[in-house]
Order: sequence, then C-alpha cells, then structure tokens
Amino acid sequence: RQLQLRATANTDMSNPTEENMPCITFTYSGEADHSVALVGCFNSWNGERDMLTKNPDGKWEVTKALPPGRYEYKFLVDGERFVEDTNAAERDMDGFGGSHSVITVGNDVGLDLDDTAGKLVVQHDRGVAYSQ
Repeated sequence: RQLQLRATANTDMSNPTEENMPCITFTYSGEADHSVALVGCFNSWNGERDMLTKNPDGKWEVTKALPPGRYEYKFLVDGERFVEDTNAAERDMDGFGGSHSVITVGNDVGLDLDDTAGKLVVQHDRGVAYSQ
C-alpha cells in the first residue's frame, strides 16, 4: 500500500473553500475484490462518500479537497475490512486495538513549490516526496 499525496497551489487559506483547498490524492495499492472507500474524520467515517476508482494499473485512487488540519483516516476494503495506510507519516490509536492513519494538511508538513511543474509537493516525514 502506498499513499500518494498531490496538492495544488492556493493563495488564501484564511477562508478555505472547495476551490482553494489543497486537493489530496489517496492511493491504495493493496488487494481488493470490488471496492475501496476512503473513510475518516473528514467524512464522518462514511464508507459510501469517498469511493476510490480502480486504475488500469490496479491501484485505487480518490482525490479529496481538504482544508488545512490534521485528519485520521483508513481505507474500507470491500465494505468489510478497515485497512490503515502503512506509509502514513503518523498514527493514532483507534480504540479497537489498531490505529488510524493520520495526514496533516498545511504548512507544517513541508509544502514546497516545485518550480519545474508549478505545483506543490507534499513531503512525507519519512523523506519521500509525493508530487502532482
């Protein structure tokens, strides 16, 4: 499994709107028979709101606009299994003996402008950069 984060540049985050929030692409590369959903505190852990789409290469993806903040999430695989992102920079206990994956969106996670593409790069605290 791999989480790929893609963020587009925005100028005014004092009043975040859908149009100026960073767009984060979540990618699940594990096994799934028919569906993968992104669930987390940003969608009330609803397994029907943020469905990933399977790409021809077999990876599942969804892009979500998120205002700056800290978010707990998991993947819901085939409507039955909650799977944490093993590449997440941070984890929190989930209260059920496992953990939530955590993503922080905003300047404190090292957003830098990639001059060649004119797009932001989100730097994973394990030293891996994910770009658009």
